[in-house]
Amino acid sequence: MERQLVRAVGSGKPGRAERLSLIRHVATLGATAVLVGYFLIVPAVLIVSCLGDPGLAGGLPPRCAFRWHRALTPRFERWARERVASGRAATVDANDIRATEWPLLGSTLYLLATDALQRAHTQAGCPAETSPVAYARNAIEAAAALVADPAHGVWVKAKWGPRYMERQNCFYRMLRVFAFTAHENLLRTGRYADRLRSEAGSLATEIGSSPHYLLEDYPGECYPTDPLWAVAAIRRADAVLSTDHSALASRLMRHFDGHLLTPDGMLPYDADALTGRVGRSSGCASSAILLFAAELDQEVAQRWYGAHERHLWELKWGAAGLRELPSGEGPEWSFQVDTGPVVAGFGTTATAFGCGAARVAGRTQQARALGAEMVGFSWPLPDGSLLVPRLLSDLGDAPLVGEAAIVFVLSAGPVGEAAPRGRDALPSIVWLPVAFGLTAGGTILVLAWLECRGRVRRVMALGSRRPVLAFTAWAVLGGLMAWAAGAGHPIAALTLLGVWHVLPDRIAGRG
Repeated sequence: MERQLVRAVGSGKPGRAERLSLIRHVATLGATAVLVGYFLIVPAVLIVSCLGDPGLAGGLPPRCAFRWHRALTPRFERWARERVASGRAATVDANDIRATEWPLLGSTLYLLATDALQRAHTQAGCPAETSPVAYARNAIEAAAALVADPAHGVWVKAKWGPRYMERQNCFYRMLRVFAFTAHENLLRTGRYADRLRSEAGSLATEIGSSPHYLLEDYPGECYPTDPLWAVAAIRRADAVLSTDHSALASRLMRHFDGHLLTPDGMLPYDADALTGRVGRSSGCASSAILLFAAELDQEVAQRWYGAHERHLWELKWGAAGLRELPSGEGPEWSFQVDTGPVVAGFGTTATAFGCGAARVAGRTQQARALGAEMVGFSWPLPDGSLLVPRLLSDLGDAPLVGEAAIVFVLSAGPVGEAAPRGRDALPSIVWLPVAFGLTAGGTILVLAWLECRGRVRRVMALGSRRPVLAFTAWAVLGGLMAWAAGAGHPIAALTLLGVWHVLPDRIAGRG
């Protein structure tokens, strides 16, 4: 390439100073091409390769879910072990949801996704040596150990006192039952069996004795999603423990369906645990509820899905998604920790969990549309990581919760019979990230080539005053940038990228 550039500017053989500058400029062009390919062009190609996967519509998970789970596994194991060893969970602010809830939620979703992928792998008749449990054993242990870690319960102990495992505290207790059940399903070690039996039994007793089958997560805060998830977790634990809480599941679903529905036929986002007074419905709560409601009562869950679809499903601007609030009932643009960004009425959490809800309900056309959008806007990188979910996670305390949630959603399978599979055209917005990646990548490559060629021309014509110093600065900055990227400091890496691109030329000057 160096010779081509020299010929392009019509110069003779370069001297030592010019050669150093040429190496720097050509290497910068090569590095730019690698970065553009990695972050723009290859992701666009990967998105296109995923869109035709029949698994996006339901049934078995799509191939990308297995691929992303495998890529996530070593990173999740390393993070979970370091998180527990650091003891940081015991020192975080008890009111900081990202630092308290998200590490536990991410670990539980990772375990649930692994369990679902293992079942799908077995159902497909694939060899045991390629199964998720074969390559993820250490990560399964690490995730369960994080959920069991006493330091990760300090924040709820601060809210509920020493008896935090015996009363209310539904969210935390529910996550533990889900996590320990998945661990026992996958590894069959019995390590958490006694703890699971005790915690599932006490949680079932307390929910069953509540007048409205509701428990609070925090004092004065009750969200019906969590008692329903808790009973779904207890029912999954029944299969491990040979217990039977089917009667509790039936009573809860009958009561919720008769007494806790909002006027639009959905379960509310929040409620009063003592009186049963309900708040308004929301997309994030409705989608989350429908992820597990069918495991408790398929008929009721299908009825709830119908209301969910009527009031929250929307097609506009070439996009499909779930609204956070029914049309006209709230802001079209907002952000909260639970809802994520609300964009033109579409709720991020509502739409992401809505993809899983559609898969569980057997709504194949909706599942395919939402799954395709999820793939496109996750921006998959060549190493199997998902850039956008990573950036929307908490980089300090729960950097992998977003990726775990995506794999969990795409691993969901239908409960009961699926609706007829459709092949409607995908929402046109799916092609926006593809067009962006290819157009932006191609444009940057052309501009980088032209810039490199111009710089080589200036070097050959004018020389450089400080070529060695410029080359040294370029090499040191490049090494620091690579270290920052490898150490998981993306902001520092991007800052160094800009300095690396500009400073060496400033140092070199013109002869």
